[in-house]
Order: sequence, then structure tokens, then C-alpha cells
Amino acid sequence: MIKKSFVSAAFAAVAALCVGASPAGASGFALIEQSVSGLGNSFAGGAAGAQDASTIFYNPAGMALLKGEQAILGLHYIRPQASFTDDGTTTEPGGRPLGSNSGDAGVGKLVPNLYYANNKGSFAWGLGVMVPFGLATKYDEDWKGRYHGVESDMQTVNFNPAVAYK
Repeated sequence: MIKKSFVSAAFAAVAALCVGASPAGASGFALIEQSVSGLGNSFAGGAAGAQDASTIFYNPAGMALLKGEQAILGLHYIRPQASFTDDGTTTEPGGRPLGSNSGDAGVGKLVPNLYYANNKGSFAWGLGVMVPFGLATKYDEDWKGRYHGVESDMQTVNFNPAVAYK
């Protein structure tokens, strides 16, 4: 009887832990700024509609809904804010100070995108060149985490040829 209740309690505890777990969405360098028209409507319906050639990024099949030829060029300036505050580190007695909190580590970057779509009847093709991940950080040389990293810079370019048939 005791063994059965222990197994039931253990099963309930494991089930509760599994239900309480949440996914880690670590997308600190992901960029949503993939089209100028999408930015204008907060990217609502990006995968469902086809406003212009930037549909190549969200839903390439949307090219079949476009008329004729379209070329889109966008350039976004992104200046993130990244601050660090150490509220809990303790040092050993007589230890050296760990360093500063470093202030704002965000670095401004230009993020381009270019799309071309050509729809001739029931067949459409296009090319998208975009930057889905990027940006940079730069902390002061004396910040507390300087032994882990001071500067980061990530740049990616995605070439996306696509075809659609209606």
C-alpha cells in the first residue's frame, strides 16, 4: 500500500514538473525586420497574405498572388539596448573588485533586404536576399563579465530562390 502511494506521488510530481516547464526561446540575435511593408503593419498576416515580393521570406507560395514583376529594397537601422546589472556577486574578503556594470552594450547596425518576384500567369519565381540573424554587442573593457566576452558581432546573409505555381 505504501509502495503504491509512493509511486503515485512520484508520478504526480514528475507530471507537475513536465507541465511547468516552458520552452527557452533564445532568439536574441533573430531579426524580424524582413520587409518594409511588413514593418508598417507589425508583420500581421505575413505568412497568410502577399502584399509584395517580400512574401518570399514569409510564404514563397504567395508569389502566385502577385501581379507582374516586383522589386523591393529595404534598409533598417536597429540600435538595441543591452544593459547588465550585477546585484548578487560577492567577492572573497580582500578580493579585487570585479569591475563595472558596463552601461549600454547595444551597437547600431544597418539591416538590408532585397526581394525580386516575377509572376507570369500561373508560374512565379523570385529571389530574396535578407539578414535573418545579426547585430552586435560591445561592453566596456573592465566590465564584470570581461572574462566571458567583451564584444560580439553576428552577421548572416540568406539567399532564398523560390518558385510558386498556381
